[in-house]
Amino acid sequence: MKHELIGEPLTLSPHISEITIRLFPENEIEATAIKNSEVMWVSAAESELINKYFLFNIPGWSVLSIKSQDGATFRLKASDI
Repeated sequence: MKHELIGEPLTLSPHISEITIRLFPENEIEATAIKNSEVMWVSAAESELINKYFLFNIPGWSVLSIKSQDGATFRLKASDI
């Protein structure tokens, strides 16, 4: 899976921002996980795949929570420390 940061971070408080990320799945498993996550039919394994991606693959940010999802675009609450 790959991603793209969309727009500028929205500062919520010192070191906490809202960022928007668009995910680009590289295989059917990732595409299905993203799709199922949006419609709330996500399995534990699919949820783990997305959560681990956000935890370990967004340079410069520590993702605290997923605020919303629209397709493959996620609004995330994240810390820059």
